[in-house]
Amino acid sequence: MVAAVICISYGPMARQNGWPVGEILSKDGSVPEISAFITALWVVGKSFMVFQWWSPMVIVAIGWLVAFILTMALKEGVQFVGVLGIFPALAFTKWLFIINRAFASVAVEQPMHLIAETVKREIGTQRQPAVFHPPPQNLNQIKLW
Repeated sequence: MVAAVICISYGPMARQNGWPVGEILSKDGSVPEISAFITALWVVGKSFMVFQWWSPMVIVAIGWLVAFILTMALKEGVQFVGVLGIFPALAFTKWLFIINRAFASVAVEQPMHLIAETVKREIGTQRQPAVFHPPPQNLNQIKLW
């Protein structure tokens, strides 16, 4: 997430502070910026599927903070960190996406630490026949508590 934020935000921030912008990041829609956008979306989506519902907010906040600190500390040198870091980050995120595809239906429903229990439960319930109850004829028959 840090490399993605650096690639996306360095150009406008550098122009505002009078820092030089490299040829790769000077163009809008460059390959590192597109890769950064895709990586950021994958990181947020994957964290939402694997961890708690609030984890994307934490990951974005921490990524933005670390990227800002690195940008202020390294100034024009941070663009090399962003450009060189975005491609391994994109590859790693894509690899995680492919690896967890087998558990996608489980991961959407449960955090990672509950996958084994969910798989065991699903396997155990597949052997039982389904029992269907007819719908109630009268609304007074519905018990809410």
